[in-house]
Amino acid sequence: MYSSLSSSYTFGSRVQRLFQGPKSVRQHHDISPRASEVLNQSRSHVSVFDLPSFPSEKEALELLETQVFYIGYTQNHVDPREISDKISLLFANRHDPVHTESTWTLEILLICANARLFRGDFGSSAHETDVFPGYSLFNHVCERIPSLSRLHSFGRSGVEVLALVAVYLVNINRKEEAYIYISTALRLAISHGFHRKSPKSRLLQSEVSHINRLWWSVYLQERRLAAATGHPSGISDAVIEQDLPSDCIGSTPATPMRTSIKLARVYGLIITGITTLDMHELASRQLTIFGVLYGSVLQEEAVFVSKVQEIVKSLYNISDEIPVELATGFPMLGQDVSMRTSGALHLIFYHALLLTIRPIMLHMAQLILNGKAPQPETLYLSPLGKLCKTCTEAARRLLEVLMTLRQHKFITLFGFFDLDGMSSVAFIMILTEVLDSACADDLKINPSPGLGEALDLMEHVASYGNKFAQQSLEDIRKTWIQLCSRLNIDRPIRCAAPSPLFDDGMSGDTGTTKRADPIDPLMFPQTQNYRRDSPPQDPSMSDIGSCSLGAVPHGTQSILADLDIREHMSHLWAPLLEDEMDLQNEDGGTNAHNFYQNLYGNPQWQFTGEGMGDFAEFGRHIVNWDHAS
Repeated sequence: MYSSLSSSYTFGSRVQRLFQGPKSVRQHHDISPRASEVLNQSRSHVSVFDLPSFPSEKEALELLETQVFYIGYTQNHVDPREISDKISLLFANRHDPVHTESTWTLEILLICANARLFRGDFGSSAHETDVFPGYSLFNHVCERIPSLSRLHSFGRSGVEVLALVAVYLVNINRKEEAYIYISTALRLAISHGFHRKSPKSRLLQSEVSHINRLWWSVYLQERRLAAATGHPSGISDAVIEQDLPSDCIGSTPATPMRTSIKLARVYGLIITGITTLDMHELASRQLTIFGVLYGSVLQEEAVFVSKVQEIVKSLYNISDEIPVELATGFPMLGQDVSMRTSGALHLIFYHALLLTIRPIMLHMAQLILNGKAPQPETLYLSPLGKLCKTCTEAARRLLEVLMTLRQHKFITLFGFFDLDGMSSVAFIMILTEVLDSACADDLKINPSPGLGEALDLMEHVASYGNKFAQQSLEDIRKTWIQLCSRLNIDRPIRCAAPSPLFDDGMSGDTGTTKRADPIDPLMFPQTQNYRRDSPPQDPSMSDIGSCSLGAVPHGTQSILADLDIREHMSHLWAPLLEDEMDLQNEDGGTNAHNFYQNLYGNPQWQFTGEGMGDFAEFGRHIVNWDHAS
């Protein structure tokens, strides 16, 4: 047993329970804030009801619904029933500081701020000066947030406040700060023992269920932010006792959240790759490992191979849990919620797959840009080439999901993970352009949808005031210009005509789909001035049907059923092909260790797995090569 779950803890807690004797279940019929949860010594003396941007009771309830719609089925930071009651109590007691100055009020403000951010809703003229949607509410919370000691004394509500702050911060692209807040929330949760199984005799069943979901929400949020920032995660899976969430009367279905947690674990393997067992084992051999797939630290072959195989196996196992059909994948949720929830799982899954294979594409792109491109047949027929095509196909499918979500107005206009998905797709599509540049026309991948559609999505999000999407667009354009010059690419990026899946909203009474005209050739799309006064006006389908992604064969049970990534990965450890051997000779050695190192960690390329950071690193080399030439 590990130290954090040692016999001293177990023995001590059992002795304590023995002397305390049986305890009755704590009653929570009174949901008014307890005295210990009332904020004092706040740095701001403005009442929440005096804030120009404070919502009405009706809007607050609608914003709670929005939060649940966008993230409430894969993460449960709060119990919506409880927050709904708190909103009613707050408005019924607007002059009572016990309610207006409580941590619950902070949570309500954060939920409203996050929901406005997801919708891209700057609101009325009362808060049109907000830097981001909901920012004045968020800033009000930041001015009143208690000390860590006070937050600890508030129990789970203190954890919820920090987690909700992290949600807002990451969606305005303040990832480093978000990582700090969610890491602190994780530590608070650990200090309360939320990672252990709750003693059910002391808590109501609804509270046991919520603590379980809160713990896993903080866990997966921390894992993803660790991956997004390239930082280590704060807890080993080996010390977590909590079962995965299960269905509970009155709560959202647990299946999407369980899948999301499993994907968060894979993110941890990809970026950090260290378990407690690894640390004990590696310490005895005096060997250090950073990330499995990223970083420049040398790795022992046996450990590296087993970890990559574990990642691929995990992805295959999880893929069976993700519905192919977006709108009907979770029939108990209804079409709209099913589409957003299924779409979110597709995005997380395919992004994990891209992170797994992307180093191989980067390796191949590096060879081409260094003038060491393999023969075209080898480039796409070898295991490495097949993995590159698999990576492009995963990016293409991710792009189709994003296009579907946009079509139905379900894209989060200020959502980090939606935008991160767009950026990742654009990155892979540019790498695909590099690979295609070394091939004859009949061997090119030419994905459709491709780079043009990815840029169009980013332009759409940027047009509603998302300056981070705008910055990402500018970075991609800049790199594309340099790359076109480097590779003598003179053809424009075209947005292909949408497939019948992506209806343009112009279908007639017959129910047939009218295909939109192709978009004009687009090399560098110009972003429109953003609009604060109206919600997005994307066309939507009159009948969304099953919304199965066209690339996935109908009747399959897995979104990976037609991709042979496991087989292709296993060939990485087979003897090198002759052309690959020649390349390795030119690139500094033929031994297997150097071969893996070139694929998954090159000292000249400092990749961390963080999307735009890695893209910037790639762009830096493009610029340097251009200057050198």
